[in-house]
Amino acid sequence: ICKKEGKLEIKIDSIGDCDPLVRNKHGTRAIEPFKVVVQLGEHKAKSGVVGYHPTDEADQTFSPPGDCFVFSTPPTLDGGLEKIRITFKEPGTLRAYDKEPQNSILKALRYIDQDRGVRLCLNAVQKKAGRFQSNFAMSVEHTINVEKLAEAPGNEIEMTVPIVARVDMSLRSLEPKKDHRYIDLKIRLKWTPPVSNKDGEGILPIGQLSEDTPFAPSPDVKCFTDSSVEYTPLNGQAVLQAEGVGESMGRLVKERYQEDPLGPRTKSSADAPPVSRVYAVYGINLDTWVSSVCKRAPTYVPKKGVNKPKFVLDSSAKLASEDCGYKLEDGMIWETADTPQKDLRTGKTVHKSGDGTVPYWSLQQAHTWVGSKHEVRVHEIEGGEHRAILNDKRFHQFLCDFLVRQQPPDEPLRPITGKVIGGIGSLKAALGDVAQDSDQGISSNC
Repeated sequence: ICKKEGKLEIKIDSIGDCDPLVRNKHGTRAIEPFKVVVQLGEHKAKSGVVGYHPTDEADQTFSPPGDCFVFSTPPTLDGGLEKIRITFKEPGTLRAYDKEPQNSILKALRYIDQDRGVRLCLNAVQKKAGRFQSNFAMSVEHTINVEKLAEAPGNEIEMTVPIVARVDMSLRSLEPKKDHRYIDLKIRLKWTPPVSNKDGEGILPIGQLSEDTPFAPSPDVKCFTDSSVEYTPLNGQAVLQAEGVGESMGRLVKERYQEDPLGPRTKSSADAPPVSRVYAVYGINLDTWVSSVCKRAPTYVPKKGVNKPKFVLDSSAKLASEDCGYKLEDGMIWETADTPQKDLRTGKTVHKSGDGTVPYWSLQQAHTWVGSKHEVRVHEIEGGEHRAILNDKRFHQFLCDFLVRQQPPDEPLRPITGKVIGGIGSLKAALGDVAQDSDQGISSNC
């Protein structure tokens, strides 16, 4: 279940000559390789280190960062977007004013500044630690033209942002002073609407559930910090595509499953397996994780070869109804023994949950395979855990009874012997004892 949010991608096309930002009547200082910080509202994203791009026309020309700054936005552009601010940060913590070229008198006065030594020491420590906290240039807050963005092809526009020398801005209001130094920064903005299930269509070469097949049941959720927030259920393929791993996942499925010589996975997992007899045994009524409530990461900067999560759990979500039979903790939804479920065999509502790993909606799919071509028997074990059921004496008893006695589907389980079957070794012994007394033996079709 995903919070309805859009996505804004910001890319810097060029930086160019930065000399005007550090040049005054006393000279031009050297600029250290810096980082670019893009801020949208309260959220900030930082680029990698921006290095020199030597040219014949200027000494301090910098290449644009290859990074794309991604921010979550409201689901529509109707209410506008947050203002944008861009900052250039050099390594260390030294103020931009302390780096400005000065005449000989001001240089001498710097040496009698009692605090300067402390600032220089702290700056050296922070530089060695690789921290970029020295703002030498930044923009004012710019309003994004959402009308132009909404009407542009692909919701993509270009924008010019003046970057002003920090010493030429007021200390608190961050407004440029008169005759301030600046350069123009070219950026591109692209807005993407909220993720939908159509985004994932066709990315995986496997069978799809038909439109008549409902989603696994899930409760309604809402945000307790903002009542206007909406959520929508998403299928796995849409999430994979939104996470940027749709194509690679498609190749994996094609190479490992579709082209498997044992048979392609071109049918839905809801279809019956190609056997004549199905004995489904599973545990029920344990708290089982069935879904998650997620939202876009507030901001991230994709890195080549590194797949950062684009969605995170939404801990601000809560159940719309407290008596719906589900639990919601830190963005994770759990079904319980009180969860209302549709019985796929009778169509009636039952209150059950899965085996602690697999949800009940998935476990009971075997009920839908009942037909002329399949003999289907289903046995549910109260409290049977997904893996521990293999060492559950109730499962062993069921397995022995069906393997050697061909018990009718509606007949209650009968005790095999007076022995207590409590492990794999005792299961083998019980099977051997019962098989010797059985005229029918073990069916090879089971």
